[in-house]
Amino acid sequence: MEVRVDQVAPYWIDHHPEMKKGAVDFLPSIEVQFWNDLIATYLYVLKKDVKVSVVISAVHFPKLNVPIF
Repeated sequence: MEVRVDQVAPYWIDHHPEMKKGAVDFLPSIEVQFWNDLIATYLYVLKKDVKVSVVISAVHFPKLNVPIF
């Protein structure tokens, strides 16, 4: 099985015939590093805290059955 390197041959270039006709330009390595750092810093799975969930539920659950209008 061949390993795909997205910086060299992105999936969308190989699998969409219309994309093969145009020029390909790649992001500079500094920008790739920026996006990787940003994703690692801000895009992560939130850990569920049971105590916080109970407090949030106690505060917000009664509001669910209150009509707005």
